[in-house]
Amino acid sequence: SLRGLISKRTIFYWLKSIKATGTIQLQGPPGCPMLVRSKGLIQKVKHRLSNKKPISARSLAKKLNVSPM
Repeated sequence: SLRGLISKRTIFYWLKSIKATGTIQLQGPPGCPMLVRSKGLIQKVKHRLSNKKPISARSLAKKLNVSPM
């Protein structure tokens, strides 16, 4: 039973969404995005940081198409 776990407002929103589109578009969990560390990304970051030219974390994240922490 989901009684007390899901609000009536949410259920009515889901019903409205199902009637309109035939499906429910659930959003991801709130909060910070998941942290993903892959060997490939770590190597890319190390390669970029090995250059003599300093680079900010924000611009590095933008160039590598990842979100800054």
